[in-house]
Amino acid sequence: MSLSFALLLLLTHGLPILFFAYMATEVLVRNKRSVEHILLSVISLLYLLLFAEEYVRNQVPIEYSPLLSSIWLSSAGILIPGTCFHFMVKLTRLDRHLPKYIFPYVFYLPVLFVIVNIVTGAELISAQQFVEAGNWKLPVYNTGYYAAMTGSIITDALYLIPLLIAKARSELQEQKAIYNQLIFGIIIAIIWHCIFGYINYGDALPPYPYLYSGIIWCYFLRQTMRKHDFLNLYLNFRT
Repeated sequence: MSLSFALLLLLTHGLPILFFAYMATEVLVRNKRSVEHILLSVISLLYLLLFAEEYVRNQVPIEYSPLLSSIWLSSAGILIPGTCFHFMVKLTRLDRHLPKYIFPYVFYLPVLFVIVNIVTGAELISAQQFVEAGNWKLPVYNTGYYAAMTGSIITDALYLIPLLIAKARSELQEQKAIYNQLIFGIIIAIIWHCIFGYINYGDALPPYPYLYSGIIWCYFLRQTMRKHDFLNLYLNFRT
């Protein structure tokens, strides 16, 4: 690996890793007892794992790419939606309307799939095909790739459901503003996925450029939590 590519990796993957590490630490330190803060910290760590996998995968021989993608990248990616849904439902207080034997366990059923997949050596997730182009080891844009991409976009759209329900029920304009900010963040993430997930840019961009939507998404989540904390303090002061 050349020095220029090593420096490029630090820019394209090292900086996002530092960003998510800061996010996870800063949010957790802000309130270690809050479930919402813990979940946001976990979400940041999962995105960190995505970029860490790509940081490692692009430095090792290409024959390791299918295994790393199936076990490491896919595992972190599968766990993100459930954690995000748990965060959304908890933030919007919709958990009060869910049976205790369902919430939050239903969001973590994919954990069993991840464990079985790892134990069986990634037999449950078909290995992604890769090709070398320039310095990068790029995934092949085949049917499996586009199916996974479409599933990811549909999942992003489903995040809107709890937010829209909570917004319709909320009587506080401040609370509605918080939900609007998250809704806007989700829409931006969906647009980013469509532009950088469906179009093959070759070696002009790092592999899986749609992953960078995680930076946008986590930024919106962090800003939301800061406003949410302030609103809670404001309400407590009023009462």
